[in-house]
Formats: sequence, structure tokens, C-alpha cells
Amino acid sequence: QTFERFNETLLEIVQKHIPKLSTKPRRNKCWFTEDCQKAVAAKKSALRKFVNSKTNEDLINFKIARAQARRKIRTAKKTSFRNYVSKINNNTPMHKVWKMIKKLKGTKKDTIKHILKPNNSFVETEKTVADCIASTLSGNSSTHNYNPEFQKRKKYRLRLCVDTTA
Repeated sequence: QTFERFNETLLEIVQKHIPKLSTKPRRNKCWFTEDCQKAVAAKKSALRKFVNSKTNEDLINFKIARAQARRKIRTAKKTSFRNYVSKINNNTPMHKVWKMIKKLKGTKKDTIKHILKPNNSFVETEKTVADCIASTLSGNSSTHNYNPEFQKRKKYRLRLCVDTTA
């Protein structure tokens, strides 16, 4: 009885706090047409039929449906890419060209808007953000952070490496 109560409580907590769906939004795939959707649905249907029956005929039908879905998706991607790239011509401004290239690469980087300093104040201008990052990096990579024994060995090794013949 206590185990059942524990189990029920655990399931309630899980349902309350763990999302059932991914929190990441799906990116819209402009190339995914209705034909692709039908082909993928046919493939899933054939797979379910094969899993339930386990016959050779259903396996062959699934493989055919999978190949057809792959082919449809591949051609849809190609035509979508060709349509997208055909927008570029000699009159297209360079900033739009670069914007399209970044979209194709999938790299969208937002600039840092502000940084919270250790004294709980915000730094907001680009120059002060850059200065704050630089000072933090220089402080983190400073030789003052080395332990005393390592500093001693480093000093000793540097003395050995110094060429005194010049």
C-alpha cells in the first residue's frame, strides 16, 4: 500500500513538472510540402502494418514507401533551394545576400545586450560589455591564479631556457 502511494505521488510530480512535449520550438521547414506529408504518412502506415504482421510482403511495401518518401523529400528540398537561390541576382543588395547565407547556414547569433558585473550593476553599451569581458578573461588567465609551487617551477624553467650567449 505504501509503495502504491509512493508510485502515485511520484507520477503526479512527474506529470506536474516534466513537460510532455519538447520545449524547443520546431523550425518551419518551407520545403516540407503536402506531397512530402502524404509520403511520410504512407511510410509510417506501412511500417505499422509491417510491425504488426511481420510478413515479407509488408516489409517490401515498407521499404518501397520509405524510398518514395525519401525521394519526395529530396526533390522538395532541391526545388525549394533552387527557388530560394533564384531570388539572388546582380541587383540584390549585399546585406540581403549575406542574410540569406546566414539563414542557409543556420547560424543566428544575437549580440550580447548587457552583462551583470560582480557588484550587481549592469553594463549595457557594446564597448563597456567588450571591456568587461576582456578584463574578466585577463583576470581568469592571469598568472596570479597559479598555485605557488607551479609559479616557482615555472620561474625555474624560464631561467633555464634563457639564452645568455647573446
